[in-house]
Amino acid sequence: MLRQRLQFQRRYWINFNKWEVFVNDDGSRTFLSLEIVTGGLFEITKQVQAVNEVYRLHNLPEFYKDPRPHISIAWALGDISDTLKRVVQVEMKRYLVGSSPQKPVFTSKFSGILCKVGSKCHEICKFQGE
Repeated sequence: MLRQRLQFQRRYWINFNKWEVFVNDDGSRTFLSLEIVTGGLFEITKQVQAVNEVYRLHNLPEFYKDPRPHISIAWALGDISDTLKRVVQVEMKRYLVGSSPQKPVFTSKFSGILCKVGSKCHEICKFQGE
């Protein structure tokens, strides 16, 4: 069903342009991440909504109610978010001195969706290299 809902995806650029700190639900790990707040956000949000629709059909909880698409770059044990947020703020000030605040840290082209369940990966949609 996911393949049917997500089969007609188009290529798009994803801008990773905001450093963010996340802590998992049980507070056992802190993650340094790059969040998507501009390019690609609309497309990824629509994809998450499609996953939520399929989940609802199977009486499963939502995948993400309020998605904040990101990639995790590093993690540490425990909740060190306060310390890490201070470091990120200092580094962002240095980064913004010579740069536009809208400039992405890096950009990637959407190339497909893989769904991992346990140790199995299922290809939902994939684009061949260009």
